[in-house]
Amino acid sequence: MDLKQKVDALILDGKSDQEIAEKIVSEESAAKLSATEVADLVSQRKSAKEVSELLSAKQSQKEALEAKKAQEVEAQEQVKELVAKELKSIQINPSFSKSDSKITRRWDHSQKKFYGVDDVNFSEGYKVFNDLIHAMANRDVVRCKSISDEIAQDNKNLDTKATARSDSDAVGGYAIPTEVEGVINQLTYAESVMLPKVNTNVVIMEDKIYPTIGDTTMNWIADQDTAATESNPTFSNPTIAMKRAGLFTRVSNTLMRQKGADLTNAFMTSYASARARFLDGQLTIGNSTGNSDLLDGLVWLGTQETTPVALSSLSVTQLTLMDESIDNEVDRSRLAWIGNTKVRNELGALEHTGGAPIFPQFFSGGTFNPLGYEYIRNDKITNVLDVGGDDSTGGTDTALLLVDLSKFVVGIDNGFRIDLSTEESFTKDQTTFRGIERMGWQVLFSNICRVQELTGA
Repeated sequence: MDLKQKVDALILDGKSDQEIAEKIVSEESAAKLSATEVADLVSQRKSAKEVSELLSAKQSQKEALEAKKAQEVEAQEQVKELVAKELKSIQINPSFSKSDSKITRRWDHSQKKFYGVDDVNFSEGYKVFNDLIHAMANRDVVRCKSISDEIAQDNKNLDTKATARSDSDAVGGYAIPTEVEGVINQLTYAESVMLPKVNTNVVIMEDKIYPTIGDTTMNWIADQDTAATESNPTFSNPTIAMKRAGLFTRVSNTLMRQKGADLTNAFMTSYASARARFLDGQLTIGNSTGNSDLLDGLVWLGTQETTPVALSSLSVTQLTLMDESIDNEVDRSRLAWIGNTKVRNELGALEHTGGAPIFPQFFSGGTFNPLGYEYIRNDKITNVLDVGGDDSTGGTDTALLLVDLSKFVVGIDNGFRIDLSTEESFTKDQTTFRGIERMGWQVLFSNICRVQELTGA
């Protein structure tokens, strides 16, 4: 044992400074040390001992503090669990970031009965929206607002490029998860005959301007001393004015009371179907003058042929006139006829002078493309139009359109909201869901759509 260790042992034994000095001086290994060196050695070892004790005390204090914090956290978690358990016992969800209800049953419209589903097939956003509908059905406004805020935040996190809407306060209602909105859009495109064909664009602000340049001219230059012919192109600024549109769909209260019912699916399919019907009608025969719609459809945005034709007298002559009179800058690969079934059947039954069908493929179920352009059958174009009188009702007309769909732009707001009422269909024991969004449309040039008024429809 060296002198340092012997000094440490004496200190631990509680010996006084004098006792330690006497013991060290008597050691053979300290014979060459002076009295000052012995005193310094004892002093150093005592200081080291005090520092060690202080460090040990601080470590013990730190460990005690950490243990206390851990106990507090554990106590808080226990309180949260107790509160959550108590809230759930009165049907209040303490956290809206996760869905608290399983989806176990889905309504089959074809079989008119429920069937079981596996909950793991549904995403968290899908289930959270299901919770929102249940909360709306139970008139739990506080819970609805909390879930809606959570959905809105999730939507914002998913879309880092999202721009704040300028009319968000005016829209009201509750937010829809991005995923659910995407499925509704997909279903709408699947059911609509118009939306998949037109040029769609997302418009977030109030409206959008599409600057366009009219025709310019090019001419020969005779020689080096001749200036190029000056051309002043015409600039136009067609604007899509975004308007609010709303629709509603009813859901049976019996369905809504079913435990584990998939209300999200019922809402999505009903909403998408109504939305597709609305767009197919408004994009073609929406009428702001006679019917007080907010936007005109293609029948009134297009250029009407000067002479109405009786439906029964419709011939290839009218088709060729429309084709020849449409703007020569159209994209002919995007030209399409639009009309209802009655007009389609009239065209399909056209015959040559000798009685042979002009469009034989019409009767054999083949592709029906008069003059090489697709025919879009849209039965939302009614037979009670008054085309010349600028009214979508009260007449006996229908219409046939030839349109360059690449230059017909439809703006759709990227996001819509819903609300609920149990009063609109109270006597039918149904709950009404209302959806509100913004949309608008415009043709980029006036003569990219030709309209043939067909009387006696």
